[in-house]
Amino acid sequence: MANPPGAATSAHITDPGVQIKDMMSGDHPDSVAEYSLYRCSALSDPLSKMRKGITVEELPEHPLPCRLLSEFKCLDRRTVSAHPFLKDSTENRPGVLSKINAANGYGVWAELANMDQERRAYYHRLCQLRSQLCESLNVARQVENSLENDISFYIGVLQGQHKDQEALPVMGSKFSQALTAHLDSLESALHQKTTMLEAQDRQFHEMDKKIQKLTQQAVHSKNKAFEAAGEQVRTIQTIELVTQLENELRESHERVTLMQKELDEVRIEKNSAEVALRNIHERLRTQGFQKLNQELAQARRDQHSLQITREHKNELFREVKMLKEEKGKQYEELFRVKQKLLETERFSNSQQVESEKMQKAMQENNDVLSRRAERLEGELAEARRCSDAHLALLNKMQEEKAQQSRGASQRENESDPKTTARDYNQEQLSELELENNVLLRQLAYSRESLNAEKEKRSQLENDLQQTRSLLQQKEDEVIAWINQSRQWNTARAAMEKEIQNLMDKLSMLLQNNQSEEMEVSQDNS
Repeated sequence: MANPPGAATSAHITDPGVQIKDMMSGDHPDSVAEYSLYRCSALSDPLSKMRKGITVEELPEHPLPCRLLSEFKCLDRRTVSAHPFLKDSTENRPGVLSKINAANGYGVWAELANMDQERRAYYHRLCQLRSQLCESLNVARQVENSLENDISFYIGVLQGQHKDQEALPVMGSKFSQALTAHLDSLESALHQKTTMLEAQDRQFHEMDKKIQKLTQQAVHSKNKAFEAAGEQVRTIQTIELVTQLENELRESHERVTLMQKELDEVRIEKNSAEVALRNIHERLRTQGFQKLNQELAQARRDQHSLQITREHKNELFREVKMLKEEKGKQYEELFRVKQKLLETERFSNSQQVESEKMQKAMQENNDVLSRRAERLEGELAEARRCSDAHLALLNKMQEEKAQQSRGASQRENESDPKTTARDYNQEQLSELELENNVLLRQLAYSRESLNAEKEKRSQLENDLQQTRSLLQQKEDEVIAWINQSRQWNTARAAMEKEIQNLMDKLSMLLQNNQSEEMEVSQDNS
């Protein structure tokens, strides 16, 4: 006999034909194979619809490695370390320096690495869930194939059972059912007629009592009238009363006779029907003894198949238990994933706030550098004006020196005060030359400082632009990763829902199969 593993996973069927077979399974001795055939046919269609209604979605593309992990550059190496003048500008501002150091990116890199690893783990878990769903669908397909094999087997069994049988037992069974129904209708009609006769009998007794009472009253009144009337009048009234009573008594006897005839006919009809039914049952009992032996052997084979089905059912129970445990673990993992996503969103928000703070600090430093550059430009303009004045004075003094050298021969013979004045003028000229040289060196140093400040400012602006672009790229990467994680969570929730529906249907099939086994065991007993 074929192994019916699908019987262990039967669904809750509400087919009217199956319900009728359930009610008739204990009335017919040859209903075990038909009952099994009807149950397998009723279980095959919903199982096929359930399996076809579940679609396995394609897996998303394998997550690529995060590009920021390979292209990551530390911010402090590109800004703070490359520009030591920021240390001078932030020595008296520890808040700005702490913000710049806090945004160095090492924490962001570590968090991105953890998130990338968790994303790969989620993808691996999604692949496992999809494989479990495919395995469940394969089990359902195997159960459906087994049910189809059982259906073909039971059809063959029924064809073998009905092949060598004649139409007489079937006709006798139908005649017995019709006769039983007719006897039931006759018994109900007899019961109704008996009830009606009893009611009429009670009415007759009540009417008899009323008649006796009225008769006594009439006799009493007539006696009084007789006493008052004459003898002839008494005789006439007595004759009329006797005639009336005789008529009523005759009508009552006719009614009772008619009812008694109807009751005798009903009893005769009931006795004949009982005799015919008894004869039919005796003939069916003698003809169906061999058939009962065959069905007993078939029931033993069915019991063996039910034992195999119980073993398969126990295996399915173990699988369902494992699936429930796996589902609990998946719920815990999903809760952890949700918590991690919340932490990631909070971290992204904090990173955005920190980037805004860093941009604000960079803007403040840029303003400070702009004011410092303007101050240096003013000092440079003042130094230029001083240098121009000193150059004009130097030219003037050189002209005076030339004039003095030309008139030196004339002044050689002059007095000592003039020589002293000349020496004094020469000393002043040397001092002016020294001051002019100092101013020239200061002017060159100011120009170099201003050029360095301009270069630093342009470099800082470039670094700030690069930092903004890098932060924007990081923010876009994090947003894309969060959206992808949400899509995975949605797909995972849908797959878990499908698995839960499949498990619920399997549990319903198992419960229904248990009830079927109890019914079959009762039929066999």
